[in-house]
Amino acid sequence: MGHDQFFKDFFRTFFRDFLELFYPDISAELDFGTVRFADKEVFTDFPDGSMRTADVVAELQTSDGVEKLVLVHIEVELNWGSDFGERMYEYNTLLRQRFRIPIVPIAVFLHGGGDGVVEETYNEASLGRRRVQFWYESVALAHLDAEEYVGKGNPVAAALAALMNRRKAREPLTLRALMRRVVMESELDDTPKLLLLNLIEVYFELGAAQAERFEQVFSTGEFREAGRMEVMWADRMKAKWAKEGLEEGREKGLIEGLIEGKLEGKREALLRQLAKKFGSLSEDVTAHVRALESVDEIDVYLDRVLTAASLEEMELDV
Repeated sequence: MGHDQFFKDFFRTFFRDFLELFYPDISAELDFGTVRFADKEVFTDFPDGSMRTADVVAELQTSDGVEKLVLVHIEVELNWGSDFGERMYEYNTLLRQRFRIPIVPIAVFLHGGGDGVVEETYNEASLGRRRVQFWYESVALAHLDAEEYVGKGNPVAAALAALMNRRKAREPLTLRALMRRVVMESELDDTPKLLLLNLIEVYFELGAAQAERFEQVFSTGEFREAGRMEVMWADRMKAKWAKEGLEEGREKGLIEGLIEGKLEGKREALLRQLAKKFGSLSEDVTAHVRALESVDEIDVYLDRVLTAASLEEMELDV
């Protein structure tokens, strides 16, 4: 799943949580019980002739008792670019023409962007006179303090902290704190928890030395418990689908994809530990590890690699 689709799912699931976290004044004026997400806003009439799709477009009423609709447009960008303001203005113009209601435009940058949570402007001028001045909200995650947001006790804030500035935080304990917030200390349902865990695991970047230190503690205590809980939730959901005769669905595909990602990560961690301790691995050993389908079984081998004196003592059945 690419980051575009992932964050579309994220903002649809945590739309209210995101607004309450970063824009409490705006969220206080909205009636979230009336929210309706536009399935796919595709625009083919951009000036450069390209076809683009708005990331998240939500229509909802205000909460002041007046039947007044507003549109919240959230656009997610991997990196800031000099032409972004112009594109945001073009989106706003096209959405305004299509819906004819007030719009709250919000840009979210995974890397780069402005100074945290700020209001950005786009200006156009001709013949020395300003012709256009457009304001939009901006959240530059990489410029926010990760420890501050982990400390809020909010699982969504903790997950997004994986994309924030961690220079003042200790490694890899920050990752432990993020996972604890989501797995141990939140009251979210299974699917939202898995979505947040996947965000942490995919976007929490570690340097080489930090990654090695993290691998040394990954199979212990809280991290192992997190992995087991993920698989336990997946098993529970699969049992539910079997009972209801559900064979396909976005929720099913999302959870199965996340769990397979967790298993693949553990398989790769085991292969790295084996190669580091015993040297290059045979094709049979590598194939056997890649075929492991149980988190508990992989955890047994991760424990054993710490004390085994030879590859034979690992008792890999090849």
